Amino acid sequence: MSIAYVYEVSKSTVHLQLSARLDTINASLQFAIAEVIMHSDVQEKLATEVDKVLGSRTPARSDRVKLSYTEAFLCEVFRKETFAVFGVPLATTCDTTIGKYELPKGTGVLINFWALHHDPDFWENPSEFRPERFLQDNGELAPRPDSFLPFSAGKRVCLGENMAKSMLMIILPTLFQQLKFIKPDSFEFSYEDSGLANIPKPYKVCVEMRN
Repeated sequence: MSIAYVYEVSKSTVHLQLSARLDTINASLQFAIAEVIMHSDVQEKLATEVDKVLGSRTPARSDRVKLSYTEAFLCEVFRKETFAVFGVPLATTCDTTIGKYELPKGTGVLINFWALHHDPDFWENPSEFRPERFLQDNGELAPRPDSFLPFSAGKRVCLGENMAKSMLMIILPTLFQQLKFIKPDSFEFSYEDSGLANIPKPYKVCVEMRN
């Protein structure tokens, strides 16, 4: 294996990782702001937690464990507004069984993440935006449900997952610490026509400084 080949593979992997991360962050921020202007009570809870944990200082990576409601909010954004509608197409390498289904070798498999995240068998009132579904009774973040796979899982998990989450858990607290997002009278929320990625159409929002 030549050094040039290793270099090209490494470069492509890094490019893919950064591109996926930035796309996820961009879409997640658009969805997050839309949700807080549609749910003012959620925005108040976010601001309250950020004020309590951070005060006036800038957020750090170590603050993430203390920002349980903010992370639950982010999880609910990932769930309700599932960015990647479908997973990467796969195929079985041998005869296998998934639940009650017998799959012969070579069967194509495609996960519908949107359906998984909106299945009423796993999610109570799935169309409702409620960050509390990701919290335990004591207010701490609950273990990840098996029916929650916003970045896929296993060997095909999204390479940008950890970086995207880490960056969003810095960006979101900073936004809610400094700004208040208000729904204008002309606000309309809808989705772009895309079968593979769930993307919001541009919308209007009013922004005020909190302090």
